[in-house]
Order: sequence, then C-alpha cells, then structure tokens
Amino acid sequence: MKQKAREAASWPNMRETADDYGIEWRVIKNAVERGEIEAIKIGHIRVNPESVDAWLESRYWPGEG
Repeated sequence: MKQKAREAASWPNMRETADDYGIEWRVIKNAVERGEIEAIKIGHIRVNPESVDAWLESRYWPGEG
C-alpha cells in the first residue's frame, strides 16, 4: 500500500486532469465515483493518468473521427 501511495502522490488531482484533457472536471469526478477511473485520496483525490487514458480510449466522443 505504501508503494501505491508514493506513486499516487505524483498523480494530478481531478481538476488538473480535466484541464490537461480539456474536459469538464465533473466528467472526471463522475467517472471516479463510478469506479471507471483509478483514483486515491491523498489530501485531494489523485487520478491515475494511465487509467484516464484507457477510459478515454474506451469512450465514443460525438463529432470526432
């Protein structure tokens, strides 16, 4: 568990993640609440960027090729 916490300490929080991907933070928040994106609470809720990438790849985004 300590190893995971050390790794997660470098993950961005939900708002930073939303800004990085150009989507609303509520989209990230809802996905975290549904368990679709890996996250851990260390001060703030930290989001695994690899998990976000996988989640976004599994989505259909209307209007995109």
